Amino acid sequence: MNVYPVKSLIDVVNLLNTGNGVSPLKVDTAAMLNNADAGDDGPGGRPNFKEVRGQFTAKRALEIACAGGHNILMIGPPGSGKTMLAKRIPGILPPLAFEEALETTKIHSVAGVLDATAAW
Repeated sequence: MNVYPVKSLIDVVNLLNTGNGVSPLKVDTAAMLNNADAGDDGPGGRPNFKEVRGQFTAKRALEIACAGGHNILMIGPPGSGKTMLAKRIPGILPPLAFEEALETTKIHSVAGVLDATAAW
């Protein structure tokens, strides 16, 4: 798949009409996916459940939900650890396949939450 980096709809129209010299973006997808999964657990790497003290029932419930592909609804007072646990869920999930990563990126792009400054 060729991806052409443009900043506006006008650039897209110019690209389609004239080709305006924009070259496709070249990304080494294998290296990108490997870098996303690399890193030590904890500070400097992905957040992991090893950093969580206590919360045994909540951690177990999240592990079961993630293993079974179930939805998760966390309810509790502020400061009880809901966000902290939610940020650590990717640390227990298996790495994404290329097709899964592409689909996830499409969803984030359409939703407008894709980080344009993220390192590729």
